Parts: sequence; structure tokens; C-alpha cells
Amino acid sequence: MNKISIYYVVLCLYIPTVLCVSEEMQEIIDMLHNTCKELSGATEESIVAAQKGNFMDDNNLRCYMKCIMTEMSTMSDDGIVDVEAAVALLPPEERAKLEPTMRKCGTQGTM
Repeated sequence: MNKISIYYVVLCLYIPTVLCVSEEMQEIIDMLHNTCKELSGATEESIVAAQKGNFMDDNNLRCYMKCIMTEMSTMSDDGIVDVEAAVALLPPEERAKLEPTMRKCGTQGTM
């Protein structure tokens, strides 16, 4: 997995864990997490470590991250990041800080 993919995954994991989200949004996040965790076989331990920026060399974790990103429509099935879709998901209060990096790095590789 390249650094760009890792950046997007951190972002996808960061938004729901750090920012306040509505109860309805949290339910969607939980459903997505549970579905992708089950489909990928990733452990809660590796997911929590990734949320903290510690990425294990774990194919199941990679599958989990790709599942999250494809379900959020920020990555195609063949691993190409959709920068516009990712930027559109940013909360307005975080957009100014995160968007420039996403646009600069977003097309640098695939997962």
C-alpha cells in the first residue's frame, strides 16, 4: 500500500473517530465498519492501530481499508482514488486544512 492510500485511509478513519457526528451518521459508520470488518477478516486491534497511525503489515487490514473506501465511493474497485468524492466528504470545518493535501497527493497511486 502506498503513502497516498494510507493518507486516505487515515482520513476515512479520522473523520468519524475525531469529529463529532450525528447519531444517524454514527449508525452508518458503525454499519460500514462492521460490514467491512467481517468481509475483510481484519481484527479490531489492527483497525484501532491504523486509526492511531500505526499500520500493521496485514493484508486483511488492507482489504478492510479498501472496503471502507469503495463503500464510501472514494476509491474504485480497481484501487483508484476519487479525489473529488473524497473532498466532498470532508466536513466543512476541516476542508480548508485537508483539501490541499488531498488534491496534491490524491492521484499519486492506487491501492
